[in-house]
Amino acid sequence: RNYPKAKIDVLVQQGQITEDILKHNPDTNKVILFNFLKQGTPRSLLFCYNLRKEKYDLSITLYPQARYHYTGISFLIGAKKRIGFHYQSQPLNLNSLFYHNVLYEDLNKHVVENNLKILEALNILQKRKPKLHLHLKKINENFATKFLKKNKIKKPVVIHAGSGTMKNFTSKRWPLSRFA
Repeated sequence: RNYPKAKIDVLVQQGQITEDILKHNPDTNKVILFNFLKQGTPRSLLFCYNLRKEKYDLSITLYPQARYHYTGISFLIGAKKRIGFHYQSQPLNLNSLFYHNVLYEDLNKHVVENNLKILEALNILQKRKPKLHLHLKKINENFATKFLKKNKIKKPVVIHAGSGTMKNFTSKRWPLSRFA
């Protein structure tokens, strides 16, 4: 809404599922899947060099991506402005060498709330909390509708009670107090 002519590309690194979730979002122009860990250093550097040709104005590294590698990728693609996080688990704030805006994680906040700090760094004020939109293909919506009908499920409830055990994934967990 603040930048209606913006071209938004999303780089995903963890697999096909993430790409599938984002590729039908009408707010993105392109979803790029590249697994840096599997591709190795030479191919990854070449990939970053090719992304650099896009001449991005802004690169945002979302929370909780605590590896210095992600900071390096943001730097190597050469965006004019780079925003990312510093993590308490990182002994040195090396991210401040590569990001123009360094945000600090708040372990008392949910991962989404930490990521909303990015909007503040871009001077985008929010009047209300954003709603989650999952953009599905019609075939997926039809499948879900038929599945629920076939199994006589009228009010589905889905609970994803946890997340990974690595540092920062605990921030993605729904707090115990909210289950009540």
